[in-house]
This record gives sequence, structure tokens and C-alpha cells, in this order.
Amino acid sequence: MLAGFKVDVSHQEQERILSEVEAWYSTAKEQAGVEWLPLAGIKNFLFMDLGYEDEEEFEDAIHGSFEDFLAAFPHFEVKQIEGKAMLRIADAALAPSRPQKLTLRITSSQQLLDTTLLKDGNADLELPHLEFEIRPIAKRQIDTLYNHSSEL
Repeated sequence: MLAGFKVDVSHQEQERILSEVEAWYSTAKEQAGVEWLPLAGIKNFLFMDLGYEDEEEFEDAIHGSFEDFLAAFPHFEVKQIEGKAMLRIADAALAPSRPQKLTLRITSSQQLLDTTLLKDGNADLELPHLEFEIRPIAKRQIDTLYNHSSEL
């Protein structure tokens, strides 16, 4: 569950933003060996790609500045370097961890909308009482339990 995040990440648009930023960072680190990545280019790409009219509309949708949005997540580090906003993702956040099992007891339908899960790309998500399982898809997903289960 994602109670540790300082912003609501259950909205699919925010999940897409996070995925794009992580992909940009991974590609830049892999291909150019950079540790810190400037945010200006990513921000411009995102607000245009997602169909926002301008940077102001984009930042209104994420409820603040792009830098503050990313800094709210524990795996992103954002800081100013020579007057430019720069991003780094902790190596530990990208490394696979040992398998874990999380068991949730759902007692009301409201929990399906209120519970947000981060499903690792290598993880199974099982709902045994519904005889439902989501197999690994090689891409991590952040979504409400309801949206995870609606992938039938």
C-alpha cells in the first residue's frame, strides 16, 4: 500500500507521469551514464504529450510544481544544481527486492477505491476469493485495488 507517499497517486495520469520520468531517467543513466537528470526537458515533454495547454495547466493538474510533485516520492531526489532543477532516482529503488506477501482483508467496497497499491512488474496479484490473478507484466503499476481488479 502506498500510505508512505505524500501525494495521492491513485490517479492514472499521475502513474503515467511517474512511469515516464522513471523511463527517462533509466534510459539516460543506461545510455549516457548520467547520475543527475535535468527536469526541464522532461516537464516540457510531459505537459505536451499529455495534452496540457501549457506548464501552468500541467502543474495545476499535479497540484503544485513538478519539482515538488516528484520530491514527494521516496525514490526521487530533486535538487538545484547550478540553478537547474535536477533529478536522481535512488539505485535501491530500482533494484529488485526479495519476494514478499501482502495480505489485505477487504471489509467494504469503499476499500477497493481507497486502497492504492504499487504492484511490481515481477509480482503476482491474487484475489483468491474472486478466483482472480494478475500475472507479472514486466512493468510496475500504481493503482487502486478496484482498478487492479478490473483488469479482467
